[in-house]
Amino acid sequence: MQVTAHPDDDLLFMNPDVMDDIRNGMNVETVVLTAGESGAGIPPDTHDPKVYTAERDTGQSAAYAAMAGVPDTWRVSQVRSGNISIEVRTLVGRPGVRIARLYLPDGGDRRSNLGRNSLTRLQTDSTGKLCARLQPQSPGGHVPCYTHRDVVRALTTLLALFRPQVVRTQDAYPDVRYQHDHNDHIAAARLTDEAVRVHAVRYPGVLQVGYQDYSIMNYPENLTATQHLDKTKFFQLYAQHDYRLPKRPTRYLLWPKRMRYRWSRGSAWLGTGPDGRTQAFAISAGRLMVWWQDSGGWRGPTVLGDGGGALAQAIQVEQTPAGPAVAALRPATDQIVIATPRLVQGRWQTSWASAGSPSPGSTGERIGVPVIVRDAKGQLLVFARDARGGVSVRCGIGGKSTWHRLSHPSLPWEPSHDLHRTQASSHQPVAVSGAPVATPGGPTFQDLQDGLITTTTNGRIDLFGESRTAVLHWQQSGPCAFAPAGTIAGARPTSRLGLTRDAQGHSALVYQQTGSLDVMQTTGSNATVYSGPVLQQTGEAPVPVDATVPSLGISLVGAPATIREGGHQVVYAIAADGRLYRTAQDSKGTFGRWRSLS
Repeated sequence: MQVTAHPDDDLLFMNPDVMDDIRNGMNVETVVLTAGESGAGIPPDTHDPKVYTAERDTGQSAAYAAMAGVPDTWRVSQVRSGNISIEVRTLVGRPGVRIARLYLPDGGDRRSNLGRNSLTRLQTDSTGKLCARLQPQSPGGHVPCYTHRDVVRALTTLLALFRPQVVRTQDAYPDVRYQHDHNDHIAAARLTDEAVRVHAVRYPGVLQVGYQDYSIMNYPENLTATQHLDKTKFFQLYAQHDYRLPKRPTRYLLWPKRMRYRWSRGSAWLGTGPDGRTQAFAISAGRLMVWWQDSGGWRGPTVLGDGGGALAQAIQVEQTPAGPAVAALRPATDQIVIATPRLVQGRWQTSWASAGSPSPGSTGERIGVPVIVRDAKGQLLVFARDARGGVSVRCGIGGKSTWHRLSHPSLPWEPSHDLHRTQASSHQPVAVSGAPVATPGGPTFQDLQDGLITTTTNGRIDLFGESRTAVLHWQQSGPCAFAPAGTIAGARPTSRLGLTRDAQGHSALVYQQTGSLDVMQTTGSNATVYSGPVLQQTGEAPVPVDATVPSLGISLVGAPATIREGGHQVVYAIAADGRLYRTAQDSKGTFGRWRSLS
């Protein structure tokens, strides 16, 4: 199930994931919060907003029918949530495909009873009411008006009705260094986060996937030619019904070439308990969750909590002698926390420690997912992208340890392209190349991205990170000191960084190169094409494997992860049905069929 602000957001920012699930025969539900009317009918525009709303609905329905490969015929019903009736359309040829619409005012419509940015006002105000005046065929001609609580309850009603295992959202905490986002996108994502948190109390185990929106145009293209063609084809079916699109062509050519997750998960989400058995961790509705292996087989998932605030969707696990340590981010407060879950006499006990923030007082929109690693003395080091777009490190979690920044000559300061602003209907001008126009007089920032990764050789830690144009390297030069160690020549990743080992057993980076389908490998300053088998998920790090792995036949949530069990490589994956899957090598090195563990 995906929740969006407008009728084209799923087609632009969540595809190819949505169309892949539909093609795989999964039940797919989309909830659209606003009517999407924006400035229709506001002079000098003369288009009737009610007509425009109906046209956008028609376009979205046509795209979904085409993705499902069935006639564009829908059955309309009403779902009650309190005193409010929600329209739900079911695709007759594929009843598992449904679209629900609330018809709240678009943030660009100043005619709303709350004025412009009305969805944001509702999301931040628990007392106001927002009236869905464009809802068609309201029972008895009544115009429903929603409070914040009503919208959350409407979403939880639909969640309980559809019972999705994965909920897709827009970007609740956009990185504003390059491109502001639409206020409606942010409000829709935060309302959905709230509803999923409530829903998961009764129905635990729900996974969330957040997507970047407008900002994806500022990153390298990362879809294959086939994905791009399919995404464009289905969007054009919608676009035929949207009279405003011909007036705004550039960005609508850039977005279909890309899809980026807000919180790429990476492949470091496995650990082992003191007994050596595997444990797998994920985030469910902002809470840490675990599957684990014991003498009787696989157990879980079990929710371990959040230690005091909702967690971002990505985590990183580091193995310690006592068991796994899990690093996570609380994006609403910029706090980085370390969880130490332990299975004690069959029951989970989780301790939480705060690592603070590399940028105290920042807005929660620029801190990256933390990475932890043990140094030669067993101390935990925490790395994270900070609010200025560079990298900071903290050596040790407690005591008097503090954060300090690392420099790199290939990570220059650049002018900001936004001033922590979002806008409801206008879009920042963008060159055809995708380079944003700088905001004159704005603050400066650095270009480090999420997806830091570390390797350890003979007790020395190497840190790697990516900007939009290079792979950067820092090398440990002291107990808590890291010096720049150059860049990887010619590397321009369009995926997150992954890890493998070269023929000599040395750690090597892997990534997909921009403008190519090639996966590259590097063990120093130069990169070569990686020739071994690899598992790839759009937007995630490549995962090298020892032999070809059979297809699971269903989309994944994040990258797979590998571990050694009994001397053989084992691959774990979390799928779009919310289940954990496993495949292992046999004595001949061949991977068998995937097996569901939950």
